[in-house]
Amino acid sequence: MKNVRNDDEDMITMLRRLDAEPDRPGRIDLVGAVAEARRRRRTRRMTGASSAAVLAVAAVAAVPMTLQVISPGPAADRSTGAPATADPSGTVDPSASIDPSRVATPTGGPTPTPPASALTPPTRCTVHRLAIPGGDPKSLVTGADPTGRFVLGRSYPSGSRGTYPVLIWDNGTPARVNLPGDDQRLADVTSAGVAVGSGWTSNGPVPYLYRGKKVSKLPGVTSGQALAINEANQIVGYREAQRDQPVIWRGSSTPAVDLPLPDDGSWGQAVDIDEAGTVLGVLLDREGQHEFGYLWRPDGTAQRLPTPLVAGAPADSFRPQSIRDGWVTGVATRGGPGNGGKGEEVSTAARLHLPTGRFVEVPRSSFWPQSGNAQGWMVGFIGDRAGLLTDAGPLVLPPLHSHKSAPGNTGWMMSDDGRTVTGQSEDAKGEPQAVLWRCR
Repeated sequence: MKNVRNDDEDMITMLRRLDAEPDRPGRIDLVGAVAEARRRRRTRRMTGASSAAVLAVAAVAAVPMTLQVISPGPAADRSTGAPATADPSGTVDPSASIDPSRVATPTGGPTPTPPASALTPPTRCTVHRLAIPGGDPKSLVTGADPTGRFVLGRSYPSGSRGTYPVLIWDNGTPARVNLPGDDQRLADVTSAGVAVGSGWTSNGPVPYLYRGKKVSKLPGVTSGQALAINEANQIVGYREAQRDQPVIWRGSSTPAVDLPLPDDGSWGQAVDIDEAGTVLGVLLDREGQHEFGYLWRPDGTAQRLPTPLVAGAPADSFRPQSIRDGWVTGVATRGGPGNGGKGEEVSTAARLHLPTGRFVEVPRSSFWPQSGNAQGWMVGFIGDRAGLLTDAGPLVLPPLHSHKSAPGNTGWMMSDDGRTVTGQSEDAKGEPQAVLWRCR
């Protein structure tokens, strides 16, 4: 998005600390970038209120949901509720595989209690540095597939000036991807190794597809980014216009089409897509002050997401980060001049269970999420350490090196079973390195 309260500028500063070149293009996506950009400003101001107060929900009149905050229920069948099905007319790439058991927003009514995961949350993890071809001194992770097999990232050779080696690891074995442009990165990948990303040109970002060791430009968008892909090879992102316009590629070879926006002047990006074809968006209001979540379903309907309370008062913004198997995870924020509010800015992690239409309380912590998995568990950072937040509470992930202050430590993606986590951790020299955690 453009002009999102200096988040772009802050994030560029954070990521470009790896690169000595000034005045690089000022574009990033919202899924991971804003959280990283706000990290230093907000980590110490995360609310310390009890989880029940933090995630009490303020109903939004436009959203036909029964909104409550409840604790996770007992383990149950995750298929509760009727699954949404993608429109069979041209919405699935014939070369893709899709798991029809994945549940997005159900067509039936809300169930009384969101199920707790039938899986046992991890309690211990070990960190492993990912191999970098050529031994470049710095690296980071930019995405991973839901199984943890494929990991995306890039490295930073000494003296690099804006063009970076893009990497994809297959079960830990790295390969370089020749993505055109500058400031290139792959953002998301399927369990079959099909990835999407972007590279910068003088006219802005260009969206790309990586499949079968080949890179091709995604059709229908001159300037924009591809941010997410599902197992059906449906891709979402945005195209640049006067204000960013969310788009979907219904197949990897079909041109992008615009996703309809509300008629209130809001605008934004499509940031994720689940296996049933439900698209998650982050929109801003007409004034560009407040973020909110938005869903486009495969049946053509759309819906604004509800907004939780933060520390007992309605959030000014709710920014969803990811959607997976009926769980939307993100960050709710209240106060601060950047949100058009007053007083200190307070933020908290939030997770919304779509089949029941309810927010599920997040255990009290200073956790900041980057993304969530199919269990509703989240990965991100806790203070200066990478961390997880599961039904059992927060779990700090071990670093490569125990620095007193390590802002480069963060978890980026977590597999659906919670046993594989990817991200970056600072080494003994304080340089960020792409890593993988094995958990049990």
